[in-house]
Amino acid sequence: MKKIILSLVAVAVLVLSTLNAETVISSGPNEKTFTKMADNLVGLIGRDKNGIPKSSNLNSNGSDENLDNLISGKAQIGFAFADSYKLKLVQDPRAAKLKVLGVLNKGCLYTVVKNGGRIADDGDLEKSGVKVDIGPDGAGANTTWKYLGTFDKDFKKPEVFNIGGGDPASLNALDYGTIDATLSMQVPSTTNTLVKDVLANKNLKFLPIIDSDFTDKLPDGKQIYTKEKITIKEGKWSNTTLETICTDVLVLGGENLSMDDYKLVSALIYRNKDSIIGAK
Repeated sequence: MKKIILSLVAVAVLVLSTLNAETVISSGPNEKTFTKMADNLVGLIGRDKNGIPKSSNLNSNGSDENLDNLISGKAQIGFAFADSYKLKLVQDPRAAKLKVLGVLNKGCLYTVVKNGGRIADDGDLEKSGVKVDIGPDGAGANTTWKYLGTFDKDFKKPEVFNIGGGDPASLNALDYGTIDATLSMQVPSTTNTLVKDVLANKNLKFLPIIDSDFTDKLPDGKQIYTKEKITIKEGKWSNTTLETICTDVLVLGGENLSMDDYKLVSALIYRNKDSIIGAK
């Protein structure tokens, strides 16, 4: 009996060791782009000789939480928008130890308002009295809004809410009039849930972001945001586009990611960007 117990303990320790050695990829909410890209990366990293995946996908609220997971060691790889990473470098010196494994594509700001509501243009997003949902703590839009406020104090004037950042709860609140705008930072797609939900509701619309306040150069001279025209609906003769601000999507590695793994994953990302993004 004692030998059996010892054997079971040995197996438990071995399994625990295997789990701890597994590469964890911090991604985003279910059905969002970061999660889909993490699933694709898990598939590319592959399995060990026993058929066990070498990596796993850890859901999160988004960029900021992914950065926290990397800093704490909860994850070894994570996705983040460049503005979130930049802000984290200012807020937490430990972020300087993170490694940039690759740049995939762009993440863009989707701003949804009500037709005939209090926000007629992007300048209204910088006024006192308006109510803006920036999503939960840890989400990309939440960090984008805070980052904009670091170099333009007008972004601190609106009343801020943390509902869902473009999810059905925030869209319902917007439709009802509890809030005036909801923000979501996403990789452009004509098939994402937010685009489908907004286009299906005649009371809601996407707000163009064209004000230069959103693309001011930062104190270090770098341009973190670029103005882009993204497609939100594909038409037979012409597409419907939205002008907004975008920033790079980064794949980052934590301090506990070995140099060998850093090089291997970097090469994997560099050579398989379309597969990770899910480009057709």
